[in-house]
Amino acid sequence: MNIIFMGTPDFATPVLERLHKHHRIPAVFTAPSKRTGRSQVMTNSPVQQRAESYDIPVYTPKSLRLPDVQELIESIEPDLVVVAAYGLFIPDTILTLPRLGCWNIHPSLLPKLRGPSPVVTSILQRDIVTGVSIMKLDQNMDSGPILAQHSYHMSFSETASSLTRSLFEIGADLLHDCIARADRDKLVETIAQNDAEATFTSKQTKEDGLINWDSTSQDIEAQIRAYTPWPGSFTYWNGKILKILSANLPTADSDRQFPTGTVTKGPGGTLNILTGNSQIEVSMVQLEGKKAMKPEEFLLGYPSIIGAKLG
Repeated sequence: MNIIFMGTPDFATPVLERLHKHHRIPAVFTAPSKRTGRSQVMTNSPVQQRAESYDIPVYTPKSLRLPDVQELIESIEPDLVVVAAYGLFIPDTILTLPRLGCWNIHPSLLPKLRGPSPVVTSILQRDIVTGVSIMKLDQNMDSGPILAQHSYHMSFSETASSLTRSLFEIGADLLHDCIARADRDKLVETIAQNDAEATFTSKQTKEDGLINWDSTSQDIEAQIRAYTPWPGSFTYWNGKILKILSANLPTADSDRQFPTGTVTKGPGGTLNILTGNSQIEVSMVQLEGKKAMKPEEFLLGYPSIIGAKLG
């Protein structure tokens, strides 16, 4: 089958790998190169790097509305366009070009969690089950008919990074099955979404990462996992940003004589922070301008944090 792939981040590369093994990929569309790291070196997207290793032509337009982009896609005569975390809006003029349409891998069980952050929202909600959907794109956001879905039981150690990768790896397998079925049967069976059951997610901002210590330990611990790697979860100490990179739920009761946000030292030198209903046990922390540290190392350098109120 003649398939155009559109994707950008690292977790989209397993989808490209699977497609490359079984189909002809005449073109890959991905986000333009951008400056990364402290040295601000121009870096190609992970999908572009993988596509170039396969000698697949790569295109990085800033918009798919440009006439020359649409003419290019039309000239390829794709049977299918596969989208996996691409990042650009796909206009109607492109949606109708491929014989089978444009299929998208969405990391939720649609119509639940439509929008830009289904994985983050699922962790924040402390869901037990999430999943992945293969859907046919239409003019609206994540509302197109569904080709296939697969449920995934979440562990309570999942971060947004690890869960996203797991769901897209499952999505790559599910997509392969959908394409094989369409190729065999010469038709695509879909199920319309029930819009009445739809829920929606929103895009995160850096400010969302600020921890509210009046929240429950369970909500704060879920936030830390949901916002890994971005925007991260943080608080303030002595006017500096203190990132809480990972934390565990408590195994012992907290001392409620102190206000929420107070740092205490637990048994074995653990770094604990009081919350609205208990405490969390920090397992990795990073002070602004410093390296990430385990609690015992951090306390050696900054013992005065014990007794401090964060926020």
